Amino acid sequence: MTVRPHEFDAAAAAAAAAFSDALVFLSRSLADVVALLPELELRERGGELLHRFPEKSVTVALGLKLVQLAGHLRAGELLIRNGFLFEWDVIQRTLQDATEDVTFLVVAEGRGETKLLRRYLEFFFDEDIGRDGALGDRPTVSVERREIRRAIEEKARELGAKDTGKVMKGQSRVLHRLRSGSVHGRGASIVRAYFDESAAKGLWLGAGPREARRAAWELPTLYMATSNVVSAFGVAGAGRWWGEDYLLEVTERVDRLQESASRMVRALKVCT
Repeated sequence: MTVRPHEFDAAAAAAAAAFSDALVFLSRSLADVVALLPELELRERGGELLHRFPEKSVTVALGLKLVQLAGHLRAGELLIRNGFLFEWDVIQRTLQDATEDVTFLVVAEGRGETKLLRRYLEFFFDEDIGRDGALGDRPTVSVERREIRRAIEEKARELGAKDTGKVMKGQSRVLHRLRSGSVHGRGASIVRAYFDESAAKGLWLGAGPREARRAAWELPTLYMATSNVVSAFGVAGAGRWWGEDYLLEVTERVDRLQESASRMVRALKVCT
């Protein structure tokens, strides 16, 4: 079985359109989030005056996490389109953790998990800056990733969802499979980006068709990551600020991104 190039191209075009729409949506939502945050104040830290928020609240933590998500997503797009694929892997893991953090902040507050939430916020806003401006080495107590996921899974079960942990692990496996097997292509892309085409050729030995189409394989992961970021905005917006209508906007965009990314993956699997 083979697939005609136009089938992949059609899926890629639909995904690109959904991605562009999602970026516009995120930009608009991000502006709304920033408007909800308190005004920054000048505080003395390490002998200098630095801008800090006057409160260490869930609202501020959510806002900063959403800003981080949007920034990482745009950085990931630039990395992929310029061949820096190893760096994109790192950003993907950061995006995954940050989207879980957003859900946790909404869920933990709603379930009244004050002790766990207090510990998270204490670590999130912790600063250890000496009088010379250097970072200190004071030990900090963080909330472990398994605690965050457990809180999310327990809330999901309360709402009637089943096997949430399996779903989360399943999504991680899908992303891993999309990324795996392309070590040669990734290495070559790094060399090409930093040096030149001739230096990269040696790394192409043993690379198959899938590695040769590395950029095509990376774009679906970008679109899937975008759907997760949009979902995180939906969790925060619907759960704290803007209600169910906002969630409907989010769901529509998530469905478009995931469906078009899946079409691209199916076409690529047939091709390779």
